[in-house]
Amino acid sequence: MLTLSPLWLLMAATYLFAPAEASQEGATLAIRPIEAIRVLETDIPVTVALTRQASTDENATPWRGTVTLEVIDTWRVVGDAAQEFELRPRETAELHFTCTAGSGSHAAHYPIHARATATTPSGELSLHAVLVVEVSRESVAPTVPADAPLPEQTLSGPGRLSLRLADARPSFRLGDSPEVVARPVGWTGTDAATGATATHATVSRGDRRSVLSVHPPWRTGWGSVWSEWVVSLPEAERISLDFATAIRDHNPETEPPSDGVQFEVWHAPEPDGEPVQVWSRFSDAKRWEPARVSLTGLAGTRVRLIFVTHPGPNHDTTCDAAYWADPLLIAGVEPIEETPPDETQIQEVGSLAQRASRGDASEHALRLSDEAAAAIQPGAHGIADGLLSLTMGGARRSRTEASESKSTADA
Repeated sequence: MLTLSPLWLLMAATYLFAPAEASQEGATLAIRPIEAIRVLETDIPVTVALTRQASTDENATPWRGTVTLEVIDTWRVVGDAAQEFELRPRETAELHFTCTAGSGSHAAHYPIHARATATTPSGELSLHAVLVVEVSRESVAPTVPADAPLPEQTLSGPGRLSLRLADARPSFRLGDSPEVVARPVGWTGTDAATGATATHATVSRGDRRSVLSVHPPWRTGWGSVWSEWVVSLPEAERISLDFATAIRDHNPETEPPSDGVQFEVWHAPEPDGEPVQVWSRFSDAKRWEPARVSLTGLAGTRVRLIFVTHPGPNHDTTCDAAYWADPLLIAGVEPIEETPPDETQIQEVGSLAQRASRGDASEHALRLSDEAAAAIQPGAHGIADGLLSLTMGGARRSRTEASESKSTADA
């Protein structure tokens, strides 16, 4: 039995109903394309066209019939759902309907059905066309005021706290203008006017990490993106903010490289203090570059932490998609130092995995199946910064686990 995932079923349905037309006995019924729905509960114009081919009979009688529009779920037709038509040879009748994607619609694809029926000299004509329309994610996202307060995250000392990417509030600044284009807490997407983006992703720049992915404004000129959190810091002798930065790859055959991205960290007293820059880096590195910013002077206070992404001194935004990875606050405990493994370590743990695949398991190596085995070489913090090797049918992959296990191990 063949089983298809929902994604494949959706792709198949979209393909089967593209274009949105149906033909029979010299007639074609079509629904004109409709762009993705970005706002619910607004009128959506729907144009249905019915075309009749030429006839050899000069006295051919006109066809008379009805076109009916149908929608599903919370969608509804506004006004008349059925309209009559009269159609002569070589004519096209355009019928105009209105429908609405109602509240409760999902970010999904919805069908609009048009059915035409008519009585012709050769019998009953029946046509059915389906247009698949997308409802965008932004149309169903909860409406959060841009000036809604930021949720507070509390770092208890001694301890560690991973900044929740979904709790960041992005804003855009165009050029040197003081004007701020604010977005609500948790907003992700692309700003239609400026091209600025802020999304959450998992990215590999040597190893895979959870990131805040940002591109500065570029469509109407250069600018910067500010991503803010509110945190409460404990009384501690030492407080730091750890993270890593990198930028995306470019395709040398189709686009020029980035000249670099300016990464900056600012902080400001809550609620209305002036921001102060405490760290910056201009870089075009495509592998993770770690960073640590001391916040010890802010112990016992409530502050806004701000990541600023800027195109740099040349204001060149080409290929400036930038990544801020795994922001982690640390108070009163030793930070985990990331030390890249050397080739000898990689070969040793790889050999353990190879031996385990042949049945020679050990304390740190395990045979997973007939063709797969795994081995780990613990680091200074055990599995948190250990080296993992997987072998599959003779092929071997080794990687450090520190970056992906760090938050879990510190919890």
